[in-house]
Amino acid sequence: MYIKSAAIYNYTYWRGLFKGQPDRGRSGPGTPWFIQPQTGLPVQAKPQMLQKIHWENNPNIEALLISHMPHVDDIFLFTPELKRLMSAHRENSGQQLDSQIATQIAIKEAHFSPTANFTPDAFNQINALYYSQQDFAFYNRLGLARAFDDCPPLTRAIAYLMKSKATSQGKLDITELSIGAKAHAWVETANHLSDLEIHLTATDIKDPKYHFDKLDFIPQNLTIKYQIANMLNLSSVKLPANQDIIYCTYLFDTIWMRNDLHLIKGEDGQWFQQLFRVKVTELAPHRDRFVQQLKNAHSPTLLDRHDFEAIMIEHITVPFDIAAFEHGKQIKEVHEDKKPGFSLNFPGGLIESIQYLTKYLKPGGCFILGEIAAHAENQDIVMRPCEKTGLIARFQVEDYVLAKAILEALGYAVDIMTFDKLADKYLLKGWEGEYKIEDVKLINGNPNSCVVVITRK
Repeated sequence: MYIKSAAIYNYTYWRGLFKGQPDRGRSGPGTPWFIQPQTGLPVQAKPQMLQKIHWENNPNIEALLISHMPHVDDIFLFTPELKRLMSAHRENSGQQLDSQIATQIAIKEAHFSPTANFTPDAFNQINALYYSQQDFAFYNRLGLARAFDDCPPLTRAIAYLMKSKATSQGKLDITELSIGAKAHAWVETANHLSDLEIHLTATDIKDPKYHFDKLDFIPQNLTIKYQIANMLNLSSVKLPANQDIIYCTYLFDTIWMRNDLHLIKGEDGQWFQQLFRVKVTELAPHRDRFVQQLKNAHSPTLLDRHDFEAIMIEHITVPFDIAAFEHGKQIKEVHEDKKPGFSLNFPGGLIESIQYLTKYLKPGGCFILGEIAAHAENQDIVMRPCEKTGLIARFQVEDYVLAKAILEALGYAVDIMTFDKLADKYLLKGWEGEYKIEDVKLINGNPNSCVVVITRK
């Protein structure tokens, strides 16, 4: 299942993972390498080594992999400027580069990046530009997610779930965050709930009325208000008061919020965090212009998908003090049995958003999140969990289990229902016979796809 609102970077970049073996001829034969299962990236068996590897999108594009210790590595685009800086250091110092100095030099080489700094949420530079043009983002059929749009039994089950959460008889007040190109699903939902008056507030980063104007008709029991709400800037989001439900699909699975963290478990109880930087490779048809567009999160001209396909994400790995982290204890408890090298995405942005938006719910109101969809069209693609949005859900089920533990400690009731459990609860027995085989398979054959219900107490 694809991700509904993922930036095209996420759809294309992972076709360019460094899956191939490194070019051993340039660093001497016999250097042992292996593919680390949790990350899908080649990791050198010997610590503190440098290695050039090739980008699968184009074998002529090189990246530099710097291994500091087991499970701790940095990756940079190997630009001509970076080569020049490293050569200059060797000539001036008379010494070969070690991993620390190489990383310091590579961090400073920020040509063709919208910003020089490495941050946890660098991906949102891509998302902000991508969503600035709605036709480009949602209606060019670039492989974005359609499960919550185009799976009739799932739409029906969620409709009945929503009905069960109505706090007033005959009426449902609901806000959908980041609705995207999913307006037509509300026609089906309203038809299923014909005995309810549905008061919908549709929100998105741009005016969501754009999506509803494409509908042929709107059912009489559905009234819609439109509101801009930019979830990339949570503190700016204002919603109507006294909502029964705040609903979203793929939202937290798509954008990196400020408290989202990609963490790696190291040796001897150590933990590390990865930080990211956007780089535009020479494959971009409009490289200089595209870097400026990313910097401004705006383009007066139509975006070119080929520019997005030329994006590479650099990362650095830094120590993380999990003992000092507010939720460090829960992270260690949930992942106590994991071996060194295990990586996870901590959904801090989801937790922060739930706490911030709760004030817009009625007492007993709830959030309904359709977020997890761990299914790829090409199962051979090797992916890392930190950027799976677009082809595979970025958060895994166990990340939501961790969020559940934290939110329950904060006083919420949390229920994680797989699609098949949702159907068992809200659809009549034998529902499978009413729908297409592919829709039935989507629900019954997708154990990592869930709906999360978070209820305010």
